[in-house]
Formats: sequence, C-alpha cells, structure tokens
Amino acid sequence: MRKTLVPALVGLDCGDAFALAMDSGVVIMSDRDGGLASGGRVVGQAPQAGTQVYAASEVLVEFDDPPDDDCGGGDGPLPPEPVPPMGPSGATSSTA
Repeated sequence: MRKTLVPALVGLDCGDAFALAMDSGVVIMSDRDGGLASGGRVVGQAPQAGTQVYAASEVLVEFDDPPDDDCGGGDGPLPPEPVPPMGPSGATSSTA
C-alpha cells in the first residue's frame, strides 16, 4: 500500500484543510458536532504534519469556533425550482 506524508493543516480554514488533505491522500476527521460542516480554522491535528502514513489514513483535526462564513453549514443558496417537462411543440405537458 502507498504511503504519504500528513500535510500541515493547522492554521487553515476548513475548506482549505479539506482540499489539502484530499490532495495529500489522507482523510480528515473531526469529533465535534457538525464536523467539517461547522467550519472554523484548524488549531490542532493528529498525527502531526510530516508524519508518514498509509494513503487514506485518517487525520483528526480540531477546529476553533467557526466564523460567520462557515464551510458549508447549510446557509448556501437554495437549489433551483424544478422545470416542468416540455412537449415536442414546446408546450408544457399536463395530465387531466
């Protein structure tokens, strides 16, 4: 199995930490309620940066309190409304 080095995640916001972890081949985990979706900045990690681990190993991260612009806490834009199917002439189909 391939080995990789744990990246330095401390000081990064949750989005940047997640992206760097993915690029490095490790999986970041958090034991707090809301996990990564709660946002914030990484203030601790285990194992430490530079540790050699197997690819897809878990790295436990600790976050500070999230700022108002969190990392996916559910306040993003709403999905678009569904569009009714169009018939061959461009008119919406209806069933009566």
